Amino acid sequence: MDFELTEEQRALADSVKAFVDERVDPRMPEIERTNEIPKELLKEASELGLFGISIPEEYGGSNLSRFSRVLVHQMLGRSGFGFAGVFAAHGGIGAEALVSIGTPEQKQRYL
Repeated sequence: MDFELTEEQRALADSVKAFVDERVDPRMPEIERTNEIPKELLKEASELGLFGISIPEEYGGSNLSRFSRVLVHQMLGRSGFGFAGVFAAHGGIGAEALVSIGTPEQKQRYL
């Protein structure tokens, strides 16, 4: 069995790691002090597609494989749970539930 990352998976992990290292980590003291994530960081994360990793393409997501989503969460977790938790809750609790059991109307509206 081949356990090497694909080129696409390496590029994905590298881009998320760079975002965390360059944009999130410098703001972590502020995030931890205020218990708020700056909206501009959330906007940047959204522009990178991080909120759509578990959402099917037909609803505007990237529909990454479970393994690729784990890579994303691993890289996000480098900053601590304060930032990574947003994506764990959004993708794992919210979006995946809607994808699995949501009505077509709910999927169209919320995904």
